Amino acid sequence: MRIALFHNLLAGGAKRALYEYARELRSRRHHLDAFTLATGDEAFLPLAPVTERVHVEPVTLPGLLETRLLPFVLQYWNLRRRLGAFEALDAAHARVAERIDAGGYDVAFVHPDYLVKAPFLLRHLRTPSVYYCYEPLRRYYEYTAPPPPPASWKGRVRAAWYAPVEPLYEGRHKRQDAENTRAAKLLVTSSLYACESIRRAYGLTAHVARLGVDTERFKPVPMPREHAVVSVGRFQENKNQALIIEALARLEASRRPKLILVGESSGTAAYRDGLVAQARAQNVTLELLEDASDADLVAAYNRARLNVFTPILEPFGFVPLEAAACGTPSVGVHEAGVRETIRHDQTGLLVAPEPGAVASAIATLLADDARREAMGARALDDVRTEWTWQRSAEAIERLFAQVVGES
Repeated sequence: MRIALFHNLLAGGAKRALYEYARELRSRRHHLDAFTLATGDEAFLPLAPVTERVHVEPVTLPGLLETRLLPFVLQYWNLRRRLGAFEALDAAHARVAERIDAGGYDVAFVHPDYLVKAPFLLRHLRTPSVYYCYEPLRRYYEYTAPPPPPASWKGRVRAAWYAPVEPLYEGRHKRQDAENTRAAKLLVTSSLYACESIRRAYGLTAHVARLGVDTERFKPVPMPREHAVVSVGRFQENKNQALIIEALARLEASRRPKLILVGESSGTAAYRDGLVAQARAQNVTLELLEDASDADLVAAYNRARLNVFTPILEPFGFVPLEAAACGTPSVGVHEAGVRETIRHDQTGLLVAPEPGAVASAIATLLADDARREAMGARALDDVRTEWTWQRSAEAIERLFAQVVGES
């Protein structure tokens, strides 16, 4: 089968999944060509070694102005530029669609565009498309507390004047994301929770193809376990590493483990710096690994006694599976997709997303070497048998055949 693979992703779990799909599908003798935009990250797990060729489409996005010389004008000026970025992306996606449609591909395997979520590509393609929708555009479908009102009268006047800006931007963004998603021939996602979220957001049914773990890359390494826990994820608020620091601060100082935080620089620097300050203030020893190589990531999983994973409504959760492949059990929040990648009391513990509950679970497993090691062994066995890329690729192949057969 001739497959066109599209993404515009940064480093992270979605790009890793894309890479592993490409590698596995090519090993099954499919022809794969990759298409991406110049804004995508091809330094992290580059696709060139696992595809026939990679086409990088140039795109120029209008920059935002940063000045104090345009009071009561600047945000409206930048709104036009932000909407102009959508137009530039739409045009770039249309050019990619022309290339794919002219290439005689059987199917386009489309992954997200981090700048807009569902790619404009989907609405331009004539080639049958399978869109891997990891999650809806969450900012528009989940509750977030409104910011507090400005304290000064000038701030309140400014806020009232600029009040229409975000609704105008967000309305356009939400509408086009939904239209792009509905243009896909078939949707696929990673978990039952994500399937439910997609149904609520778009009124569409997605097929579930569970992701896998490369157990040749992520594996037990003979090294001593430190009195430490590890947590992996981009430095941003929805990954909720602050909860882990708060939980560790509740443990007795003499028994408190070090926290190894692994994340990407594509996260928010202010949030990362806030975590460092929080750990210092709460006397939690913190080791920060930013933009770690896979070798360093594997070593971190193997050095720690536990993996702790506390994101907010994570649609899937690669991290507990990567840790499991290294023989490291997890403490995770009992919500969303994490419930599907940690088997409670078998490969780890699932707890309420509260500092006390997380602290209690960490303390329980750190104090019981036999139980913790048995969980690690079960986690390793579970990931080797149930979470393989071979099984995931087989599911994707069946969906490809369905789409091609219906076209």
